[in-house]
Amino acid sequence: MARKSLTDKGIAALKPRAARYSYPDPQLASHYVRVTPNGAKSFCCVARNPDGKQIWTTVGDCEVMPIEEARLRAREMLQRVRDGLPAVEPRGETFGAVAANWTKRHVEAKGLRSHKQIGRLLCVHVFEALGEPAIP
Repeated sequence: MARKSLTDKGIAALKPRAARYSYPDPQLASHYVRVTPNGAKSFCCVARNPDGKQIWTTVGDCEVMPIEEARLRAREMLQRVRDGLPAVEPRGETFGAVAANWTKRHVEAKGLRSHKQIGRLLCVHVFEALGEPAIP
C-alpha cells in the first residue's frame, strides 16, 4: 500500500524518537524529513555524485519552509549533485574575508589584548597554508 502524501500538518505530527530518523517523502524520491530526538525537524535530500559518493544536504527547517518549497529546492539540489556540482551555490566569500570580518566583530570590538597574537597566528598558520593574503 502506498504512503499518503506528506503535508505540512503531517510533518507537524511527526513525533521524536530516541534516535534521529528520516521520514521519506512519497512524492519525491530522495527527499526526507529528518526528525531529531529533541523534536527539531528539517527537510533533507540525498543524491549520489558522479563519483558514486552519497551526499546528504539539508534543504531547510520545517518550521520556516512549507513542503512545496522544500520539494522545489530539493529537486534543484539533487540535480546539482548529480551533475557533479556542490548542492548549494557557494556564497563567494573567501576565507580571508570571513576571517577579517570575525577579527573586526570579535577581536577588535571586544578590545582583546591578544589581537596582535591572533592576527599573527592567522597569518602564519592559516593564510600561508591557504595561499591567501593576510588580514589588512
